[in-house]
Amino acid sequence: MRITHATLIFLVLRVLVHGGTTTSDNVTSFTTDTIQTTDGVFDVTGTATDNSTVTTNYTSTLESLEDYPLWNAQWAILKYGTLASSLPGIVTNSLTVAVAFNIKPYGSSEMYMSVLGITDMLLCICRLIKAVYDLLLTPLNTEYCKTLAFFISAFATYSNFIVVMWSCERFIAVYFPMNLIQWCIMFRVKIGLGILCFVSFALSIPYMFAFEADTLGNECAYTAFQKYIWFYIESIYWVYFPMLCLILINSSLVYKTLQMSRKRIQLAKDSDTAKRRAKEQAGLTRMLIVISAMFVILHIPSLLVLIYYTLTPHLDETLAKGGLEAFVNFMFLVTLGLHINEYQNSLNFFLYSLSGSKFRTTIVKMCCRCRNKHGDIPSSTMVSTVSSKPATY
Repeated sequence: MRITHATLIFLVLRVLVHGGTTTSDNVTSFTTDTIQTTDGVFDVTGTATDNSTVTTNYTSTLESLEDYPLWNAQWAILKYGTLASSLPGIVTNSLTVAVAFNIKPYGSSEMYMSVLGITDMLLCICRLIKAVYDLLLTPLNTEYCKTLAFFISAFATYSNFIVVMWSCERFIAVYFPMNLIQWCIMFRVKIGLGILCFVSFALSIPYMFAFEADTLGNECAYTAFQKYIWFYIESIYWVYFPMLCLILINSSLVYKTLQMSRKRIQLAKDSDTAKRRAKEQAGLTRMLIVISAMFVILHIPSLLVLIYYTLTPHLDETLAKGGLEAFVNFMFLVTLGLHINEYQNSLNFFLYSLSGSKFRTTIVKMCCRCRNKHGDIPSSTMVSTVSSKPATY
């Protein structure tokens, strides 16, 4: 069994509360140290040979880390959390793409839905592969870690950028409606999405050099550059920039939408075509506000974790002062906070369905066509059902 650095720490932590010995193979180096905590004192001794015996003696009032419910909870999140977010995400994003391609007419908003659905689906697949490998304890190599981390970073970054670009289009639609058709034609939307895709993959290139083999036999250890430099650079374009843009843009959209709602009396005097177009644009704006709000809410825990890491340069010393219980609480909050934002890539189908009547109408049409093919309902009934209400957002 090849032991990673995190696994070796876990083995030491598990025996430190009991005292005793544990045997680990592929250990190439180990330090002898005595550590004082608020819970007691433990000595770690070992030799720098394969199949060495690591002896840990510890005196504490605690019996085991498993006595902490939060410790068990954070390990459950690590083992099964990604499975819980990725498997539904593959299904929901597939449905989103299928529905978006069937919406008529197919405009720029449908283009954003389709590309975002495909990107999130690929991201969920990559996360699922990683979760399965971790669950099966499959021995990893540097090439595997580099490749998977590269694609996860690229797809996650691209997904965030798509939401920002979509919000920018809605901003133009609300504040400069006369220029929307000229500025946001399908060709320009495709060019913009292509540029963002290239930028997202380019920004993820450092992950191809992010791992190295360490002295403990772990071939997927982060390099010092990745841990201490690129981590903070990545957080700027991955979290800080998208959240700042979405908060500013959608705050202005909410303000403008409230203003427009007060002008409904004037809107009633307009032509039917103008009313239908205005209603469709207002529906699109509301739907995007819901999506952006969910994005911000799910990323707040990650943002807090990043800020805490940034403001606490000597994190190990801070946790040591708090003892084992502080360590367990911290690990649970970090694990939960970083896991919550994964659901952003799985929930869009439900957000579209709840906030977009045009999306719901298309789902009804698709279901009716399927039922009609099997002879469940007559064609005349299907036509009257889906035609009774205009397809607007």
